[in-house]
Amino acid sequence: MKLEKSGTKLIAFFKEGTGNDWKKIGEYEAPWLEQTVQVGMAVYARFAGDGPKMQPDLRAIFSDIKIEMQ
Repeated sequence: MKLEKSGTKLIAFFKEGTGNDWKKIGEYEAPWLEQTVQVGMAVYARFAGDGPKMQPDLRAIFSDIKIEMQ
């Protein structure tokens, strides 16, 4: 995943692990983006039932992107 900031716009891109092309997945524009912006990622894991059994390796799949102000 890649985020680009240009003026008052923040644009999100995603690239498959095997490909070379970045795909635009979202765009957000706000006047406060003209200033310096700090970005961080938050990850949520949901396990159906009792969770994984003896399988510690996890794979992350991004299904949604949200831009929230705090």
